[in-house]
Order: sequence, then structure tokens, then C-alpha cells
Amino acid sequence: KKRSSRYVVLANRCRSKLQQWTKKGNPNCVHALAMLNAENEVLKRKYDAAIPHYHDAIETCRNRDFIHHEALATERLSMCLLALNKKDMALTEMLQRGNEIECAHKKVGNMKQRKRQYW
Repeated sequence: KKRSSRYVVLANRCRSKLQQWTKKGNPNCVHALAMLNAENEVLKRKYDAAIPHYHDAIETCRNRDFIHHEALATERLSMCLLALNKKDMALTEMLQRGNEIECAHKKVGNMKQRKRQYW
């Protein structure tokens, strides 16, 4: 097996455990489960299907004041939107989350540069 497939197996185990904990009512797992669901869709290259999961993660993080996780979810959502060639939407997401214009432009530019390296 490839090294990366081991990470996918581990992520799926984590996702399964988070689903169990969420069903039992643990409110601290909801955002992580939404993030892993989104990342799972991205791995399948189903970017449109990942977007609602990212939005769920962002909203859950905002409601629970998990600001660092919210920032991560917003960044990953923007990367997903860039993969769909929706630069304007990626910028809008960053701006809606309270970032300054210059910071958002720089972030989208950096992500676009990384996109060229990986995709």
C-alpha cells in the first residue's frame, strides 16, 4: 500500500469514532466530524459535496468559539473553492470571516500558488 493510503485508513477510523461520539451527544466532536467528512469528499475529488461540510464545520466552530478550528475550516473551504476555479468565492469566504482585504488577497494568492504545485 501507498503511504498516503495508511493516512486515509486512519482518518476513516477517526471519522467512525467521531460519529459514535457525536451520536452519544458529545458537542465537542461535531466540528471535527464535519471537517473529516469534508476532507473525505475532497479526497474523492467531489469538491461540491465538500462545501456544505466545511460550512457546517465553520458554523459549529463559530458557535462554540473554536476560533483556530474555524480559521482552519475557512482556509480548507477556500482551497476547495480554488480547486473549483472559484477565486472570487474563495476571497469572499475569507473576507466574510473577518480577515482584512490585504490578508485575504495574500492568502488566496498563496493558496493559488500551492494549487499549482500540487494539482
